[in-house]
Amino acid sequence: MSERIRAALALPLSGIGEAALASFFAMPGAAMWNPEKILLGELSFVFDMGLPFALLGNNPSAEVHKKKVSDAIQSGQSPREYLWSEVQVGALFSNWGKKVSFVKEGATTTPDLEVTLDNGMIVDVEVTRAEIIQMHEATRNGLANLAGALRAGDVEWNVVCFFADASNPGDLYAAFEAAIALRPGDIKESRDRWAVRAVALERREEVVGAEFKQLFGPSWWPLDEPCYLVNSTLVGPRIPPVVALYSLIPAASYLNPLRRKADTGQRRPGHPYLIALDVTEMPGAHERIAKDLNDYFSIRDHVSGVFLFDSRFWIGCGRKEWAVSVHANPNARFSIPADLTDVSDGQRHSVQFLLSS
Repeated sequence: MSERIRAALALPLSGIGEAALASFFAMPGAAMWNPEKILLGELSFVFDMGLPFALLGNNPSAEVHKKKVSDAIQSGQSPREYLWSEVQVGALFSNWGKKVSFVKEGATTTPDLEVTLDNGMIVDVEVTRAEIIQMHEATRNGLANLAGALRAGDVEWNVVCFFADASNPGDLYAAFEAAIALRPGDIKESRDRWAVRAVALERREEVVGAEFKQLFGPSWWPLDEPCYLVNSTLVGPRIPPVVALYSLIPAASYLNPLRRKADTGQRRPGHPYLIALDVTEMPGAHERIAKDLNDYFSIRDHVSGVFLFDSRFWIGCGRKEWAVSVHANPNARFSIPADLTDVSDGQRHSVQFLLSS
């Protein structure tokens, strides 16, 4: 199988690429992995799985995690998401030259990982994951329901709606009532909650263009935050109208995983306590969460800081990357040590690995 992988590669592997390949095939489950074809998706899977364990190296405490990942590979599945988040955190700290220990499962008052510094200090790291949870589903469903009620064929002009939270049925209904009464050039809004604008047919390209926020967004709509979009149009008319519906992602959903972890008690006296949050499924999380951390930290002095990370393992094996940001709590009882990571300024950074040369 290793030779099949190498034959499918477009370029020779780098040193870390070779290590990632070796780490994948060092897992017992890899012997049972035998896809019919080796295409980009299969190549990507090999190096996605192998790179973190290559970074962890010969770490005896990672054997339980390796076994579970190996079992998943053997059954043709991806590893359990929370387990895989822990593996990635361990890999990142190992890459920064720190001694990482995965804490044995079953101990309810201990963290997921220990990171030991050169001076012997131990930092407790608790890992969690942000998911597309119920609030997100409700927001997207709200937009979809409104799109079904307010269809492009119902009006002879474009309609653009902005919502702070489309999971609110009252706001959806009020916006619908406003939309069917407007005429091109009109706008109606409930400040900080929703806004509806009717736009002439001739401006269709602007409605669907990249500058829609600047052109049609209300004054309270943030230009730099991620949002959900649902739109509908007609097929056939010379200039088909568009109904474009936008909603911000509920702010509470970004901090809820951090709030839950802060209250679990999985920390030990005398140790800095870091919460590592996998934000792979949360668009714009590094910047969005940073805006609200001051209030979060002000009432949680037992939390030394927050470590945000997301894997950007694009299809293929040329490059793998994590985006990371570290946010220290200025009110913490135990501060994050300055040498814990290579990045500690609260900004988003890229940790890249070139697997081919």
